[in-house]
Amino acid sequence: MKPKNELLATLVAGVTLIVCGGAWGEGGDTLAPAASAIVTSVPAATYAASSSEALAYETLNAERSRCGFGLLAQNARLDQAATAHLNYSAQNVTTQLPSAVGHNPQLNATATRPQHT
Repeated sequence: MKPKNELLATLVAGVTLIVCGGAWGEGGDTLAPAASAIVTSVPAATYAASSSEALAYETLNAERSRCGFGLLAQNARLDQAATAHLNYSAQNVTTQLPSAVGHNPQLNATATRPQHT
């Protein structure tokens, strides 16, 4: 299921930007949590060892740890909601949406690219 992996990769990249402050300039616009509030240990997740869910979860917590944030524990309700969202997106959303220029992404990119001198 290639679309599922692409959506998962996009999700991980987006979450990584958010948890590291990348969506807010230099990351200086956010307050650092108190040292005592940082969670450094969580129960083991129950995802299959080589699943895309396990990879996303491990990557998210590794990046949160690298950024100095606390770890997140697995949450069954959140897992259920994420799976439902992924299934809906896979059935109803395409990764290459048509644009006003046409339906060819390569032509669209070159046709709408601003020219810098």
